[in-house]
Amino acid sequence: MSADARKRGSNAKRRRGARQKAMQALYQWDFDRAANQTEQVISQFTELQNMEKVDVDYFEALFSYAVENIADIDAAISPHLDRELDRLDPIERSVLRICCAELKTELATPYKVVVNEAVEISKDFGADTGYRYINGIADKLAGALRSVEYRHDHPSGNARSTAPVERQSAHKMPSENVKISVKEKTSPESGKPAARRKDSSREGKAAAESKSTAAEKPDPAAGKKPDAGQLKKSS
Repeated sequence: MSADARKRGSNAKRRRGARQKAMQALYQWDFDRAANQTEQVISQFTELQNMEKVDVDYFEALFSYAVENIADIDAAISPHLDRELDRLDPIERSVLRICCAELKTELATPYKVVVNEAVEISKDFGADTGYRYINGIADKLAGALRSVEYRHDHPSGNARSTAPVERQSAHKMPSENVKISVKEKTSPESGKPAARRKDSSREGKAAAESKSTAAEKPDPAAGKKPDAGQLKKSS
């Protein structure tokens, strides 16, 4: 691996560390906004936590912008939710806010990277299946905030529904109206579909009647003695 490739990999890890710390800092700030001033929270993180593998400038930029523009960020997120923003899990709310801040300010970072990072952070810190919900909201945010960039990848429009993303159960049962079709089996020799087994009620009824009629007819040979010539052994 070249030195440039190693540097890019290192920068990517430092950026992820910055996003994680920004989310955590925003979570702390949101818990008690009056007691947690922006500069105070930044100082706590930079002085008391291990920031060796964190892009500190990126962390401060994301966190500071999110705090200073929290009303605009919340207004951008809310239309894509299926509930009030305050009813979201605090971790998921902080992840979406940092994601929104990055989509708004760090235009050099592709939106796909921002969305994917939000999903990965949600996997690390959020509920077991919460990342699916985050993925849907973050994708909609990208479509709204990075419309030109997003349309380049989706020329026919957003593939997702325009309705707010709803949290779905991890174990969704199939609808009763869904018909499950069975594929035709193929013959291993010819590769052609094998003949279907007849299961028509009419055909089955006709076959049963035919057997019954045959059973009722007397056998003309029944009760007759065998011909004497038939008992002789052939020479």
